[in-house]
Amino acid sequence: MITDVFYKRYPNDKFPVRQQDLAFFQRVHRILSDTLDGSTKFSDHDKETIWRRAHDALAMEIGWPSLVRTASPYERNLNGLMMCRHFLIGVEPIINDPNYVKHRISLIELVFANIESIKGDWIAQVNKQPTPRHYDEERAQSHLIFIRQYVEEFLVLCDQAVEELNHRLRETYTEVPLEYHNGKIQHASDFFVAEEISMPFWSLLRESKWKNPDDDMKKALDHRDNNRLTEAIRAAAQALESVIKIISDEKGWTRGTEKGAAHYIDNLVVERNGKRFIEVWEKDRLGTFFKSRNDVSHGPGSAPPPSYSVAEADSLIEEAMIRMKSLVRRI
Repeated sequence: MITDVFYKRYPNDKFPVRQQDLAFFQRVHRILSDTLDGSTKFSDHDKETIWRRAHDALAMEIGWPSLVRTASPYERNLNGLMMCRHFLIGVEPIINDPNYVKHRISLIELVFANIESIKGDWIAQVNKQPTPRHYDEERAQSHLIFIRQYVEEFLVLCDQAVEELNHRLRETYTEVPLEYHNGKIQHASDFFVAEEISMPFWSLLRESKWKNPDDDMKKALDHRDNNRLTEAIRAAAQALESVIKIISDEKGWTRGTEKGAAHYIDNLVVERNGKRFIEVWEKDRLGTFFKSRNDVSHGPGSAPPPSYSVAEADSLIEEAMIRMKSLVRRI
């Protein structure tokens, strides 16, 4: 299985080994230890799955049989946690290895992504648990409240770990700002954009129904970071279009005759019982945004092909995030 990992997404980024990198790895190891071992929310099986999957996936992508570069019988039998710990903070740093830091950021990314996956599976299972039949109405209500509170505590625990990871990323990598969101560590915008736009945006897309727009927006950022600007704009617009379609479907407004984003936008602006989901001026702004997508999605004919600067691509991606955040919050 091919895994999308940090060091492969950014092959040209330079991350020399510095003392602050080694301190960062120690701090993240502590964050993960506190989150996984300091909580009763994760079972022993969950913990081993999180560490083992991260180890095996990164070892496969690097092309090593194990992240523990030794053949001793003792270390061959280490569990996932011990192998990842050894790789992250238990070896002498190789100063002249251009991938030393990127490999370890990749491992951190995979561990956090696995926590997200376990979290999603666990929450889905808890939410599906039926109320025992012998419970009366009052007891059933108490049971439901208990489950919801347990889920909320679990989410808070995971959110705190992500928040601290992002704080450590910002303070460690100032020349190449990085940010974690929903399973990926990617290049970050400036601090204001991260605080006001991207972080709230990614937190809203945690539910499984937003998987497609979540994936598309991550692709948009990857394209932007690798200077594939037209692809970045196209992916951002696709993410926004998916959100609009999901809302139209969920509200029961989709007729089945829609032929593009404009028709789905019309579904959202129609007045029903004296209210609109979006206002007419918002429809116009969305139409203007999708014109940029159309410009890069269709052949230019004999005209010069459209070209965009990094700043223009950033602006369009941020606008897509703002629009999606606004729409999702209204549901």
